[in-house]
Amino acid sequence: ALCGVASAAPLMDFEKGSVSLDYAYRPSLDFSGTGTASGYIGKPFYDPGKSFSYSISRDFDGDANLDLGLTFGIGNRLALQYRQYNPAGTIWSGTVYQSGSNYVDMSLEGKIRSDEFNLLYGIDKHWAAFVGVVRSSGGVKAGFSGSYQSWTGGVTIPELWSEERNNVHFGVVGSTVIAEKTHLWGLASFGGDYRNWEAGIAYDIGKDVQFNVNYRDTKWDKIKYAGGSIHPPAGSGYEASSAEVATDVSVKGWGFGITYKF
Repeated sequence: ALCGVASAAPLMDFEKGSVSLDYAYRPSLDFSGTGTASGYIGKPFYDPGKSFSYSISRDFDGDANLDLGLTFGIGNRLALQYRQYNPAGTIWSGTVYQSGSNYVDMSLEGKIRSDEFNLLYGIDKHWAAFVGVVRSSGGVKAGFSGSYQSWTGGVTIPELWSEERNNVHFGVVGSTVIAEKTHLWGLASFGGDYRNWEAGIAYDIGKDVQFNVNYRDTKWDKIKYAGGSIHPPAGSGYEASSAEVATDVSVKGWGFGITYKF
């Protein structure tokens, strides 16, 4: 029988036609983001023109998250796998306008969308290797609340998303029995501007069902959240202005998982 390589203790027998469905609930995540905002401000916005670069560093708590995974055994020690991970959390919240009893509050939510497509190869009953593509992007969303209805009810700012990118990654996963019906497992993968590791303990609660507790630590590097420029008309005497925001984002957290095998 086959079970997913991540949210449960992985079995290395990728039997043709077998399927597993994985869920991992993470009640709280820890975010850490570092990066830079840089660009050039030209006339008429700034005279004389000026380059700028600012460091960004922010730690914040994430929201509850549900990881998903689906794995198909195709035989000859091979399996195909899809995984989804969408952590999110509030970067900042506070009052941006106050006049007497009237006020406007704003919140900024950061999020990551990550999809994995993997090919697994069972080395033996304890180890498997995999290669795949991680498709990911980052987003920021602003929300308003307060007493000014013209702001809180009439202003909508669209979500700002980074360019979607694809990273090839390679990894290994291992599993061993440590007690009756109890498995210890671990996973590590690395790719360009991406790395992920997970570890957990799983317990067989039924013939085709496992429960597990696990920890996940994932990092995405050089996510470009925003980039753009303003070009004044030719011959106006004004200069073009441009800006870009790029960050490295790390997300960590404990999870509780269930795997169903079919």
